[in-house]
Amino acid sequence: MTQREAGQGIFKSALLKAEKKKKEERKLTGKNMKTRDQQVQVKFAQAKSNITDITLKRVALQKHLAFTIFLPKDHEYLLLYPDFQQVKYIPGTTQPFTLQRYKECLGKPYQRITLFLCDEEDFMDQDADFLAAIEASLLDQQTATSSNASDTDQQARKNQSLNAILASFQADTFQQHPEADETVSIIISRKSVLQSTLRAIERKTFSFFKPVIVTFAGEEAVDAGGPKREFFRLLMSSIRESAAFSGSWFSHDLNQLSSQKYTLYGKLVAWSVLQGGTGPRCLSSEGYKIHRGATFDQALAIEDVADVQMKEILRATAKCCSKEEFDGVITKHADQIAQYGYPNIYTAKLAQKKEVVDCLLRQNFVCGVHAEFSQFMEGMDTTGNFGFIVKENQSVFDAILSSKHDKLTLGAFSSLYELDRSEKGSNNRSREDSTIYCFELFLKDLEEGEADGLTLEDLLVFITRADSVPPLGFQQLTDFCAVLRLHWKCPPSSLVINMCPNFAFAKGC
Repeated sequence: MTQREAGQGIFKSALLKAEKKKKEERKLTGKNMKTRDQQVQVKFAQAKSNITDITLKRVALQKHLAFTIFLPKDHEYLLLYPDFQQVKYIPGTTQPFTLQRYKECLGKPYQRITLFLCDEEDFMDQDADFLAAIEASLLDQQTATSSNASDTDQQARKNQSLNAILASFQADTFQQHPEADETVSIIISRKSVLQSTLRAIERKTFSFFKPVIVTFAGEEAVDAGGPKREFFRLLMSSIRESAAFSGSWFSHDLNQLSSQKYTLYGKLVAWSVLQGGTGPRCLSSEGYKIHRGATFDQALAIEDVADVQMKEILRATAKCCSKEEFDGVITKHADQIAQYGYPNIYTAKLAQKKEVVDCLLRQNFVCGVHAEFSQFMEGMDTTGNFGFIVKENQSVFDAILSSKHDKLTLGAFSSLYELDRSEKGSNNRSREDSTIYCFELFLKDLEEGEADGLTLEDLLVFITRADSVPPLGFQQLTDFCAVLRLHWKCPPSSLVINMCPNFAFAKGC
């Protein structure tokens, strides 16, 4: 369940089963109870903050029935508070239950709220084993949630597709803000995209949560999607080239930090994604894994280090295969390695090579820029807790922030448009075949680098103003096809020239 301050709830429902005993020693049927060791994994489901107990129970059951094989589908279930009381009213009041009211009464964030599902038959005939199982499960779940990154939480999020996560972020964030029903217009200068953006967002009428309409100063184009995509592409490029980043990671810049620039850039990135764009795509995926404590590729991480001296030391240390080589690195670089945060380097052995390298990488990607990273995530969190979503989902980071992304292929490009063909056997159909052949050869040249340095990404920018397919795709097929629409009555050569005037080599078609 994703965390949302207002508009989403988080609950954890545990199916509790007590160990089978001899029939004469227990009251429970034994059909629907399991030991603590056999407890069902916690599942997460989405729920609005104003959800009632009845709807919440239904959502929980739907989630568990989908993932729990042995859960009886023909049984009745109750939703319980941690004190085993049935969820119906806010505790101590006669107010009907809603998740938001309960959260306010409890004084905890949504991700710390724990509720239980229980078979009604078992609840009515509960015994000491049953209560002990609930208490033990509650303790386990409180321990797991305190880490804010339990294994089940991570697994549940991994199972969500990138599109589903971002679509949920976009829809939920707009839904939580009434001003999303209005639009906001901004004027941008191409000569100073970032500065004119800062002026635009400081205006009283501006809101990050209003759909934005972009006008470039001195241009008469109506924003039907293209100007907005171009604006966010240029804005992300400006952020990528700013002093906040060095190579493929955050720079340690006290001036940027004190002026809250990392917070600002985090806000702008989340705004871009909310409006259907992408991020600066300039950060190391391996650095992100190190920051999360996940498994990473040491060799790739070393190449992503921007500090030239540290990279040299890391390369030299990593390739050591003998005691002599390792001792030579220590003799030459020990003082610098100690300054980087590994003071035991003077007595280190070859067997500690990996430890030394990992320590320096952590210094580069985590400790050395902890404040900058935190400030950037806090900035993204101001829009629908997007920073939390990025930290919890590798796929989101890879799509929005990672510098490693797949090159646009002919297949991916071709999937963005459809051909509107004439009837078979007609004269127009015959001319269309020649045109399509010509156009697809043109695309093939772009893919294989046989087009004077131009690429499929260049053609995508020309047509859509975006340099990559947005994570949420184009709003509709006509966003892409409006420019790409083939006017079959034109002869093949004029078709390609009219479509792509900047691609003069296409005239040969």
